[in-house]
Amino acid sequence: PLEPIRPVPMQAPKPGLSGPSGAQSSAPGSLPFSAEDEEEATVVMDRSVAEAGRYSLVPGEDGRLHPSSHPPAPLPAAGAPAPIPPFVSPPPTAPTPTIPDNPKPRLPERKRSFTPTQVGMAPFDEEDEAPREPQPSVADLLESELAAHGLAAPSTSAQAVGAAALDASPSGSHVVAPDATGPRQAMGSLADGFGQHKAYDPTRAYPELPSAAPYEPSPASVQGSRGDVSVNKWAYRGALFGGLVLTIALGALAAVQPKLAFLAAMAPIGFVLGWISQFVLLYRCWQAIQDGNARTTPGKAVGLLFVPLLNLYWVFNVLPGFATDYNRYIQRHRVDAEPLSQNLILAAMVVPGLGLVLWWIVIGRLCDAVNALRR
Repeated sequence: PLEPIRPVPMQAPKPGLSGPSGAQSSAPGSLPFSAEDEEEATVVMDRSVAEAGRYSLVPGEDGRLHPSSHPPAPLPAAGAPAPIPPFVSPPPTAPTPTIPDNPKPRLPERKRSFTPTQVGMAPFDEEDEAPREPQPSVADLLESELAAHGLAAPSTSAQAVGAAALDASPSGSHVVAPDATGPRQAMGSLADGFGQHKAYDPTRAYPELPSAAPYEPSPASVQGSRGDVSVNKWAYRGALFGGLVLTIALGALAAVQPKLAFLAAMAPIGFVLGWISQFVLLYRCWQAIQDGNARTTPGKAVGLLFVPLLNLYWVFNVLPGFATDYNRYIQRHRVDAEPLSQNLILAAMVVPGLGLVLWWIVIGRLCDAVNALRR
């Protein structure tokens, strides 16, 4: 705990002492006190205030104590050396850049580049825009050497020479036409750009490349062998609908003439004949599209219809499913035939009453589709 500030009792001045120098104080408003009292008050005030860490009293020019504007450092322990404050370097300050009034743009420095020494060209600086004297190319040197010996390049066009050589050569042989336009035409000019890719030169003749094998169409695009299945739509229509008419007629005749009652027992024969004819038609339809990609065989298509409970599913698999497989068959073999309608077959199977009329149409469409595969 901090020691509270004790008030200094004011005492009467001792004889002969009225200030720090022993002289009588004449300053107005000042209280006379002795040197011992001043020293005691200074020590007490300094210690209590310094421990509080708020401010300290320092003697002023007028001989009185005044509060200091800087808080004092903490007092060290008795007998301990005074701590050395750590050195703190001042933060670095970046120099303030000076920008001229009219700055001029400056390009970055570029390195000096050189051309290959084997070309015989001198190094140049990219920033130097002064024109330089072009160096003679190898082709120009060869032309000058030929001219010095009295040799001139022939004026025959290399394109004509190459075409004549190709026409005179047998088919399949490799012929290279001679370079008839001189060394400059044959080698090209190095001044046009060293190391640059040059486009195809039509004046040069090249060997004939071997021709590729002719296109062979895939097996799916070739019309396969057609089946020899043939059906008559009127026969199947007559067997089905004729059997129904015969069954109805025999039943009505037995009802009108009691003597002909035995004919009623023969009435189902017509219905059975019509029913069997539809199984035969279904077998022939699946037989016509057997190329290895059909979903079932003709025997399974008909045989599984006699399995109880399974036939309820199988009848929709072999009747509307035949339309799907038939349309895929004519696409694979590119048969010019009209595709079958799956919705028409479904409507003939499920619509009561109208289904007989639609089935007449379905029989005709199935027979026409099978016969179209034989064309």
